[in-house]
Amino acid sequence: MSHRRSQDAPVDIVVDTSGWDEAVLDNLADLGTLWAADGLEPLYAALLGPQGGASGADAFEPFLLFSRHHRDEPDGAAFTALLLCTDGRWDKATGRLIRDIADSGFVTLEGLDDLADAFAWTDELWLEAPVAWLDWDAEAFARDGTVPVRRRIRPPLRRWAAERRVRRGFDDGETLLERARSLPEQHGSAVELGLLDAADALSDDGRQTVLDAGLAWSRAAVRRRALEVLVACGSVDEARRRAATDPSATVRRWEVKLAARLADSGQVGHQERATPEDCAAAEQPGEPGHVGAVQGRLFA
Repeated sequence: MSHRRSQDAPVDIVVDTSGWDEAVLDNLADLGTLWAADGLEPLYAALLGPQGGASGADAFEPFLLFSRHHRDEPDGAAFTALLLCTDGRWDKATGRLIRDIADSGFVTLEGLDDLADAFAWTDELWLEAPVAWLDWDAEAFARDGTVPVRRRIRPPLRRWAAERRVRRGFDDGETLLERARSLPEQHGSAVELGLLDAADALSDDGRQTVLDAGLAWSRAAVRRRALEVLVACGSVDEARRRAATDPSATVRRWEVKLAARLADSGQVGHQERATPEDCAAAEQPGEPGHVGAVQGRLFA
């Protein structure tokens, strides 16, 4: 006689992990702790605690965590986003993660502005974490029941912040360009990339200043992005001339690919130098104060 198990009967699944790599087990345990958090405080405690495994490049996991807690609850969403985006578990996914969070609609406009302010203008981000959130002996470092905790602002966060600050009208090109030049090279380059991303939202003079700076930037990735903006503005011939003699092989290969695309489409070079109006029309527009204020609002 055959028997059919009731669909409601519990199923015990036993997995033999004796041969598994220790790093994999640490990752699984860490993931289990994060998903077991049944509220924001347990989640924050897990995010501020020891991290298991190496950093990843997949933004899907942290975004699911964010959505789980804030799909129907906007309170605290900006601070949760801050912790997730500055968490070492997802160091390689921060650019995609912050854009996914910004596009989700789960964070208020003011909350996103606060995040952009923090990511653009904070050199080192320190948060005051309640001792109760930390699972290590932090009493010796506590003051008024809190402990300062340092969080890393990765360059992709600065790029996103620079673009948003421009599009929202909080900073102009010259101000953020000065900021970019004051930062370490990788972080400053990210700010300049954000300015180039928002080139269509800058004033005519500001756009030209940012574009000229990008074309002369030390990092090849920034020069290539500036050349892309130049092409979008219509100055294809100038962009190709610059790219063909660029010291970076990557940029020179970009010019070869651009020439092939133009040949395939039957296009020819445009005017020698685009006007500001051309640049503003060619670019596609995107979405439309410092640590103390941010901490006060996000940490509440």
